[in-house]
Amino acid sequence: MITFEGPLPTDAQIITDLGSYSTATAGGTMNSIDVQFADGSVKTLDYVIYVQAPMTQAVRDQLQKDLYNYASKVTDPTVTFTTSVQGYITETELWDMINKADIEGTYLRSITQGTELSMGQSYGPDGSTTTDLVVNKLFHHTAAQEAAVTQFVNDAINTLALNAVGKTTYDKVKGVYDYILHNAAYVNYSAPEPGIVKGDGSSTNPDTYYGVSVHSPYAITQYDRGVCQAYAALFAKFMDSLGINTYYATGHRAFNNNEGHAWNKVQIDGQWYNVDLTWDDPVTGVLSEPVVSGYERYKYFLKSDATFTQDHTFDADLTANPAALTDYPVVP
Repeated sequence: MITFEGPLPTDAQIITDLGSYSTATAGGTMNSIDVQFADGSVKTLDYVIYVQAPMTQAVRDQLQKDLYNYASKVTDPTVTFTTSVQGYITETELWDMINKADIEGTYLRSITQGTELSMGQSYGPDGSTTTDLVVNKLFHHTAAQEAAVTQFVNDAINTLALNAVGKTTYDKVKGVYDYILHNAAYVNYSAPEPGIVKGDGSSTNPDTYYGVSVHSPYAITQYDRGVCQAYAALFAKFMDSLGINTYYATGHRAFNNNEGHAWNKVQIDGQWYNVDLTWDDPVTGVLSEPVVSGYERYKYFLKSDATFTQDHTFDADLTANPAALTDYPVVP
């Protein structure tokens, strides 16, 4: 039993007859206690522990750094980010942190299928709050398949001698561009095959071919087929491996804003240029048949933003790396 002299306290640990309150409104945990008043009367009241300890800025900054390290380095879907931190944070604020950590334009962003979040909060009798967080990144392929993509890229770089003395950045970019175009085709949905399982169009339930997401670069390295995200992700993987600055860009077809699209930006001689492998590889392919070559083009190779915005709509603000004002001067 807790004895109070006078009215119930209105600060620190707040105890009150909830009445119309709810735990959601109060933001704490509800329980019951017996309270003895100064006149000797005893009453059983519901009480709620209000949140008295918002997360400090220092804790927030560290949490943001930890989330960034997780989002920017982890490629194994079996690894999750778990932590317990003191202080209160809303789910909306946490999602904002996760989105900031999952950096736009990176290869990891291109292979990320989604993020799962679970959050629990417990409240101490002094009003302190402990927030328990579990963040799980979902990828379009497994850790073993990511290792296979890495091996595929390294083998291709060696086969094409892209790191040979005298190779310019342009030579490397074009070499990768040609290699992907000659060895990949867009999945032909008009001729479905037994291995294709249609999803619902969402990032968490994509179309797959024998269990592999058609959005994954692994689909191209394994089956020579994929959609625009797979093309752009594989190009980004090559550029990262070659040490060339690249950006995984997303948006929509300018003539059909309901259809999402992905392509890349790449930096040559200090200038950024757009490349769209998918639209420069116009022949779709039946998965069970060989890749059809000979129709590749360079209409969307090393182009300015002005050229691309004629038929591309950009999702993100790319002012951090805007493309050059003019197309790249070298014509393949």
